[in-house]
Amino acid sequence: MSVSVVAAVFFAVACVSNCFASSAGFTLARDGKLYADIVIPAKPLDCERYAAEELKYHIDKAFGVAAEIVNEGRSDSGKYPFHFFIGATAAARAAGLPGRKLKKDEWIVKTSGNGLFLLGRDSNIKYSDIGYTWIRTVYATIYAVYDFLENEMDVKWIWPGPTGEVIPKRSSLEVGRIDRTGIEPLEERFMHGTQPWLSPKVGFSNEESAKRFYAGQSKFLVRHRLGRRRMTKTGHAFEKWWKRFGKSNPEFFNELPGGVRRPASSGSLVTLCVSQPGVWKQIVKDWKDWWEKDGRRGWFEPWVNCCENDYVVLCRCGKCRSWDAPDERFAKCRYWNGSI
Repeated sequence: MSVSVVAAVFFAVACVSNCFASSAGFTLARDGKLYADIVIPAKPLDCERYAAEELKYHIDKAFGVAAEIVNEGRSDSGKYPFHFFIGATAAARAAGLPGRKLKKDEWIVKTSGNGLFLLGRDSNIKYSDIGYTWIRTVYATIYAVYDFLENEMDVKWIWPGPTGEVIPKRSSLEVGRIDRTGIEPLEERFMHGTQPWLSPKVGFSNEESAKRFYAGQSKFLVRHRLGRRRMTKTGHAFEKWWKRFGKSNPEFFNELPGGVRRPASSGSLVTLCVSQPGVWKQIVKDWKDWWEKDGRRGWFEPWVNCCENDYVVLCRCGKCRSWDAPDERFAKCRYWNGSI
């Protein structure tokens, strides 16, 4: 074989990856064949593994071909001409990513060479805690994957479970240069009632159905970026107030029909006379006392919790009632019209 023929063969082989890569930026698939694998760090965090599994799940559904997840250092880099790099890979560092300390909930989606990098600020959260929004949820690499799925693959999640997934079928996908970052604008993206409680099967035919529902809901919430990078104290703020002030300051509490001020049920669920200035002053005093004792230690950022105790009975005093917008239903309700 002449030198010119050998050179031509070498050039053709090299173009399988290099020339092909430069023609479209990044090719995930062409005519039903995958051209990219999913590379995770040699020792991935649980959230990086979760992110890779979510990417694979949607690629498999979209193209009908099983994508490969491989650990960095164990992969055959020549098997695919393109690679997704998930999280804090050595390849990301070599590409200069992230290049700075990312903020909590901040992510990057970027093409470079034959790689598409999906990474963000992560913590060493347990796999089983991903989607559990009662704790800090710092796993932005997952959000980078969802950003790619939404923007490049037109994926949508309408409700929890497979029937709510919109994953367009396709045989090819080539994308140009991508270089974008993002951060969740809300520090706390959290809704009560989205986690199983002490009796998780209440309202379900059996416990398996309940587990299946909550697992689907948990994934749905992660896909819509529900989480919290900041922890503030919420929930019942006044459960101890009747014990503290029931005798000394009965004016702090709800006025019931007949003019009496006391709990309608348990003391921990008593509601307040929210128009009472003494209540406002006590809330501020309690906050200042907390700040002097614990707040200055830096455990939490400053906040004031004014969440009322959950109960159906609210204050009927004239001043509180004057704050209510007019509504004909008040006259029909036995509690508000005084007939009970």
